[in-house]
Amino acid sequence: MIGILGSGFGLYGYLPASVSLEMGSVLLPSRYQKVFSIREELQPFLKKIEWLDSDLDLIKTATTLIISRRPGDQSQLIDTVLAQPNIKNIIFEKPFSINPGMAKIMQDKILNSQKICSVSYIFRYFPWAITLKDHLVRNPEFEQESLKLTWRFMAHHYNNNLLNWKRDHEQGGGVLRFYGIHIIALLAEWGYNQVEKSNFFLNSDGVSYSRWSALFKGINLPNFEIDIDIKSVETLFNVKRFLQAEYIYQGSDPFDEQGSKNENISTDLRCNYLRTLLLENNSQIEVWPHRYVQAINLWDKVENDINQKKLIAVN
Repeated sequence: MIGILGSGFGLYGYLPASVSLEMGSVLLPSRYQKVFSIREELQPFLKKIEWLDSDLDLIKTATTLIISRRPGDQSQLIDTVLAQPNIKNIIFEKPFSINPGMAKIMQDKILNSQKICSVSYIFRYFPWAITLKDHLVRNPEFEQESLKLTWRFMAHHYNNNLLNWKRDHEQGGGVLRFYGIHIIALLAEWGYNQVEKSNFFLNSDGVSYSRWSALFKGINLPNFEIDIDIKSVETLFNVKRFLQAEYIYQGSDPFDEQGSKNENISTDLRCNYLRTLLLENNSQIEVWPHRYVQAINLWDKVENDINQKKLIAVN
């Protein structure tokens, strides 16, 4: 049975994705009932939910557990969760942990537990990412290319002046740990293992990084530059190849493709990809796929650089 811990994205993202698998009732803590009741788009799933008295009751009942909580909370839960013999599979929402050091500690515990675990780096399922990976793997001439990924938008916490954890780098938020981690995971999976340069822009609030630019390199891979600005008046997402002077992908955001907008299980565009993640986790043989080890290692290299470069953003 699938159980979900997390009353935010756990409900409006993972719940519809889990129900779509038709694997029986989905377990939720009773304390989520009030939040559930005010979200109209979730009401069709009511009959598919089994409400349990407490989080611990859920942890002791589920065979597949989805943890969609703040990264610090996920770190605190891991010992309890890994100790439960009933739990066979675990999916962690990203950021996996607050920082790469804590992520490595969690990684070691997972490897020792022999439970099947995944992290929701769902960009790897997006059509543009699949196309780009295909170019990198199948086209030898791509090694001579130079690529740049640009992502600009106004994050919800800036647009609404919210002082929440998603804004705070120290709690696992900000441009790098909450947004950039998706790109780090992709690059690590594709073989990038060097951080040639990296610049971070500290926002005027003193707790959040609002912009990050970096250059990554890997063996037999083209240089890959990224520029992510989460406090921008522009809204765009693109991947450009410079030698051919063309865009591999160009849209308003990472989800701006037919594969995202045709989903039919929820209004949230990420649900199709979460469903894919759940199916993959269910059939996964490796306890902890090597791509997660690579992602943490590359993240650690980026974090080593952030301690040396703290630039004040002009925005």
